[in-house]
Parts: sequence; structure tokens; C-alpha cells
Amino acid sequence: MNYFKFIAQEVREIMASMGVAKFDDLVGRTELLKVLDGITAKQNRLDLSPLLAQPKAGEHTRLFCSQTTNAPIDKGELNAQMLKDAQQAVVDGESITLKYPVRNTDRSVGALLSGEIAKHHGNHDFEDTPIKVELTGTAGQSFGVWNAGGLHMHLEGDANDYVGKGMTGGKLVIHPPRDISYDAHDSAIMGNPAYTAPLAVSSLRQAVQANALVYVTQAPSR
Repeated sequence: MNYFKFIAQEVREIMASMGVAKFDDLVGRTELLKVLDGITAKQNRLDLSPLLAQPKAGEHTRLFCSQTTNAPIDKGELNAQMLKDAQQAVVDGESITLKYPVRNTDRSVGALLSGEIAKHHGNHDFEDTPIKVELTGTAGQSFGVWNAGGLHMHLEGDANDYVGKGMTGGKLVIHPPRDISYDAHDSAIMGNPAYTAPLAVSSLRQAVQANALVYVTQAPSR
């Protein structure tokens, strides 16, 4: 996070030195670019003028996207409901259990709630009074993304790619429905990749191989 803060600060300083206040004011300003001499003869023969031609906005258009053209399929309704139902418990430091159905159009489930937990308690200081969320169905991409310590999510069903992406703490448990008619060990219930953060290394992971059906994970605290 600090790395991106440093980038943002340097960008602000460079823009200020050019007298530019907003990114919008940089779009199309090719006169601010300087063509460097090439190192090789082939590079020196490159004609960059077509790339550096200054565009002009039309009478009713702008040089950048200024309106939403593709409304997102996922409105974030489940995330918003989870935050609403658990927000006071997070503020008060109380443990509660919530239950919801989930669909594959519900993406990044738990992200808003993790952010609320981190805002009040940091990444690992809420484990003694966790928010427990029990879900049934199929979770969309990035189930448990940025999962904070103190958020324990239990999914009966399956999940798409990127389970536990950026996970910093808490628990994510996924298992198949209890009344299945197929062999659990022959079917995967979690997409790839998963647990793509250093702290998401499982300390409680029950799996026969990468495509095993049952995964139980708890990010180690630090």
C-alpha cells in the first residue's frame, strides 16, 4: 500500500510542476511528451508523429470515457446486506452469526465487511469476537477477497476462481452439500487460482490434491 502512496505522491508532484491539476486535463496533451533520440539507427528511423498527433474532441464528445456504458452485472447487493447486518456488531466488538444464500453473480463476497473490520480493528485484532457468515450455494469470483481477521465464512456449495485473494486473516471453509450423489474426491468445488496472498497459506487445509473437494483454510496471524 505504501508503494502506491509513493507513486501517487510522485505523480502529484510531476503534475504540479507542469501546472496540471487533474488527470482529465492530461488526456490528449501530447505536446507534453518529448521524443528521445534513439540508441540505434533503426530506432532513429521510427516516425512517432502519428502516435503524437493531438486529438480534438468533437462537439458532443470528450477525449476519454465520461459515462458508464456497461452496467455491472453484480450490483453488490449481498455485500451491502452483509455490511448492513454486521456493521454495528463490528463497531461494538461483538460476535454474531449471519446466514445467506449465494449465487455465482455475487462476486467478492465479504470484501465490504472485511474493509469495515479492518477500519475499526486492523487486520488481526478481531479474531476473539468473529463475525460468522454461513452461506449456501455457488459463490462468484473472489470469494473471501482481502478477508480480514475476525471474518469467518462457511460456504456449503462451491466457489469460482480466486478464493481468498489477498487474504490477511480469518477463516474460509468450503464443503459440498451434505446430500450429494457424486464422489466428493472426484469433483472440484473451487476454481483456480486460490489463496494468492502470502498470508493465505493454509494452516488447516484438508485436501488430497489441487482438485480435492474439501478445503478448510485459516490464514495465520502475525
